[in-house]
Amino acid sequence: SMTEQKKVAFYTPDEVIQLVFMGCNGKPLISRSSLINMLKRGEIPYTTLGMQRRYFIPATYVEEALAKSRSLV
Repeated sequence: SMTEQKKVAFYTPDEVIQLVFMGCNGKPLISRSSLINMLKRGEIPYTTLGMQRRYFIPATYVEEALAKSRSLV
């Protein structure tokens, strides 16, 4: 079950696309570069965790985005 899994603090951009921006047809709704641009514009929070050019999106953002999308269904 989900609760037994180790709590993830951060997600990679690819994981965020798979979790948050995946269409019904299994195709991503946005590209990775679009997501990176959203990060750079400040629309999505992120940290680099000391690794240059690697983006990590906090799990809290992902959880809120998923909760919002479920409430829209």
